[in-house]
Amino acid sequence: MLESNEKAPLNINMLYIFLVNKMIIYFLTGSNSVNVFLGLGLPWVLLTIYYKAKFNIHYPIQSDNLTQAVILFVVVGCICILILLIRRFVSIDKK
Repeated sequence: MLESNEKAPLNINMLYIFLVNKMIIYFLTGSNSVNVFLGLGLPWVLLTIYYKAKFNIHYPIQSDNLTQAVILFVVVGCICILILLIRRFVSIDKK
C-alpha cells in the first residue's frame, strides 16, 4: 500500500510532462498553420477583391506551370507523410 502511494506522484508527473509536451506540439503546429493560411490566403483574397472592385475582372493567373507545381507539391507531401509513418512504426535500436 505504501509502495503504490510512493509511485503515484511520479506517474502523475510523467502524465503532466506528457500532456504538456503534446500541447506544445499542437500549439506549434496550429501556429504554423495559421501563419501559412494568413500569409498566403489573406493577400490572395485581398488581391482578388481589389481586382474585382477596381477593374471588375477576375485576377489573372498565368497557369503555364501550375500542373507541374501541384504534382510536385502532392508528391513531396506524400513522401513526407510516408517518412513520418515509417519512422513511427519502424524502430532502429542503436544499443
